[in-house]
Amino acid sequence: MALDPDVEALSFLLGKWQGEGTGEYPTIQPFAFREELLFECNGKPFLSYSQKTWSLEDDSPMHSETGFLRLAGPAPRRLEIVVAHSTGLVEVSEGILEPGKIELISTNVHGTSTAKTVTAIGRSIIVTGDIFKYRLRMAAGGLPAHHHLSGELQKVESS
Repeated sequence: MALDPDVEALSFLLGKWQGEGTGEYPTIQPFAFREELLFECNGKPFLSYSQKTWSLEDDSPMHSETGFLRLAGPAPRRLEIVVAHSTGLVEVSEGILEPGKIELISTNVHGTSTAKTVTAIGRSIIVTGDIFKYRLRMAAGGLPAHHHLSGELQKVESS
């Protein structure tokens, strides 16, 4: 299927990525996880995105999220992402796409009545060839933004 011209600049993300990451936050013990990302396009002017993680200790499922990425504007291009988290949160983030690099900061984070209070999420992504590296910052539980997650994944399947 041909890519919509509005998502050509995101084509480097397409496919399945797998790897490992680590997490930390001032209120929790550090942890490690296995991760899988999938970026797909159905010919429309957006990419769909899904993410799943599993514990490295016992292979139990951990966090998952799904969403959509859209581009707007000329290079450096503005990027918009909407993500639904398995923890009851919905994140709307905006940022900049440069060749092989994405920087996003949330404009809105909303949760269900039982979700933990998260007020901000920031994502930094660098893709070099078949290597996808990221860092995620989060402000939660009344604390300012802190480093929360990082990972390195390898492309295992192209779309």
